[in-house]
Amino acid sequence: AYDTPSGLPYLSINLATGKGSIPGWLNNRVALAEVGTLQLEMRELSRLTGNETYWQAAKRADDVLTRMTTFDGLLPTTFNPDNLNAKPQSYTMGAMADSYYEYLLKRWIQSGKTDDHLRNRYDEAMQGMRKHLVKSSPTEHLMFVGDIREDGGFTSRMEHLTCFIGATLALGAMHDHDNAARAKSDL
Repeated sequence: AYDTPSGLPYLSINLATGKGSIPGWLNNRVALAEVGTLQLEMRELSRLTGNETYWQAAKRADDVLTRMTTFDGLLPTTFNPDNLNAKPQSYTMGAMADSYYEYLLKRWIQSGKTDDHLRNRYDEAMQGMRKHLVKSSPTEHLMFVGDIREDGGFTSRMEHLTCFIGATLALGAMHDHDNAARAKSDL
């Protein structure tokens, strides 16, 4: 899956031939969640087996994401692996992006809270989410996390795959970065 020119994994693998591809319905684009979802697992697989090959493949893909231009910490929902900063872009915490954002924080925790780059990316993404995606319903004033479409318009809906965000924010507060930094400086 990771044997690609860009380092980003193929989303589909033909198990008979071993040939990878991106499904046609994505129009040769990669989904952010597909790149982010295996990061946690591949690192743990390398730890358990003592074989860094798994983590290095996933890390190569993550390095590609790290080099991408963000929209106040947000990465596009889907993108062309050959033109990472092409416009227009859509942004969501939901389908096709959710695992990436959820796992930024969990990967930082998995690293023993030593990979501050991951925590910083998480913090920036949550600030970008708050700035651009969190809105309030007009009559009942209920908070929700919507989407920015490729045309730049806002979709006022909170889909079911966005529901992880409440627990992720709570986990982020429980593992406060500033408290972790203070604890390190006290050592």
